[in-house]
Amino acid sequence: MNADRALLLIEQRGSALAKAVLRRELIPFNFDSLLKVRTTITRTSISKGLLLLSLPAKLRQEHSLYRVFSRGDVLVVHQLNCIAVVIEQQPLESVEAYKAGEVLEGLDNLTELPSGATVTLRIMPVEGTI
Repeated sequence: MNADRALLLIEQRGSALAKAVLRRELIPFNFDSLLKVRTTITRTSISKGLLLLSLPAKLRQEHSLYRVFSRGDVLVVHQLNCIAVVIEQQPLESVEAYKAGEVLEGLDNLTELPSGATVTLRIMPVEGTI
């Protein structure tokens, strides 16, 4: 049975910083690619209110109804091959982004991360409630 949601854990030095949920219905073309990542170590980058997290996955363009994003939204940015967390509400004019889910816990921890910080991402399928 395919999972319709996935848990994204963002950790630093073995401690959980944040937990987010990713939903298949929002990113049907990229959901399985994200699940295949499982665990990866990456560096953060901050740009125009986004915390960017590069992934070792080939991401595709999605079709989304969302044009405005809120603080705490998790986005797929296929041009940059990364996922992003909206840490500061700003218009996204120079990049195509698609809502993938939202941060459930630890958004304040993510806003304090500097650009260039090393974090571990864990993506795992979830059955039932989170």
